[in-house]
Amino acid sequence: RQWTGTYLTSRLRVEFNDELIEKKYNGCYDRSTKKKLDGRYILKPFNNESSTTIGYCKKETRWILFKNVNNNNGCSAYENKNQVVAYSSRTTSFDIRSTFGETWFKFGGTPLLNIQFLE
Repeated sequence: RQWTGTYLTSRLRVEFNDELIEKKYNGCYDRSTKKKLDGRYILKPFNNESSTTIGYCKKETRWILFKNVNNNNGCSAYENKNQVVAYSSRTTSFDIRSTFGETWFKFGGTPLLNIQFLE
């Protein structure tokens, strides 16, 4: 459960410098002040640069960057594999920041070696 007053990342920039991920997913993502998935705030592209979302999937215990199709969520995107852009190592953290130093993966388990998160 999130503690009142605890810091949560409000904006981050994702940079995929990996040929496995299209550059259109690079950009700034802002934390929603209203919408949550599995108890964690989602992150949406700043200025709606793309139709992607970063959300948490409790079932998989991962943060997932997914194509937002038909108002899906991270777990449904994970089950429908072609909607996943990338996903984090396993975590139960309420803040995506905990994954910044961890490995992220392309769907299928291929590690993304050149991904940067900037606050």
